[in-house]
Amino acid sequence: MAIPPLGLSLHLDKIDLTTSPTGDVLDTVSALVVRRGTGSSSGTSRLNHPLIAGSTVVYPRGYQQVITAVRLLTPGGVLRLEPGDSTQLPDGRRLVLRGILQPEEERGGLRGPAVFLGLVGPAGQQLQLAVLAPGRGSVRATIGGLPVTLERLEDRLLGRYDVHRDPGVLLVLLGAALLFAGTLWAFGTYVAGQGRGRGAAPAGLPGVPCDPTAEDDGYT
Repeated sequence: MAIPPLGLSLHLDKIDLTTSPTGDVLDTVSALVVRRGTGSSSGTSRLNHPLIAGSTVVYPRGYQQVITAVRLLTPGGVLRLEPGDSTQLPDGRRLVLRGILQPEEERGGLRGPAVFLGLVGPAGQQLQLAVLAPGRGSVRATIGGLPVTLERLEDRLLGRYDVHRDPGVLLVLLGAALLFAGTLWAFGTYVAGQGRGRGAAPAGLPGVPCDPTAEDDGYT
């Protein structure tokens, strides 16, 4: 997917869902590629762990199951159509997949998923429109005398992302690295100091310096 305002494109290689024992989706893990010009950066994006490619930050914003194609049973066999595809019938007319209403989408009182099939004449004129809606039990239609049955909907899992450019993100990462290094240095100094203190433990009372060469002050 091209993102012209940022001068880059975002490509999804793979997306996996992390689910609970009850099947609830807890997180999405996306393998992404950010391309800018001739260069590219790849990595993963998940909840609270965005993909950072230079000054570009990609946050995950959920997922969507998208219908990408349909399989239709006809007397002549199985047809696979993607939106905009068509197939020519023996009489010269064409069967066209006009569009797909995605799950959870609604149009004119019709709730998806639904498939819109059109019959087009040789001159390109619209002759008939049929709607197949599995949710309503409508999976068969006769279009121009041709019986058609919806065999299957092919879907694909897609991710949703918030992509923006944040020049300060590199400074944030540098600051975090310096803070971590400083914490390690302070901890190492503390441990070393404790070790020296144990090696030179005084022989007197706790917390009171003792000098074994000092003269007796008359107290026993």
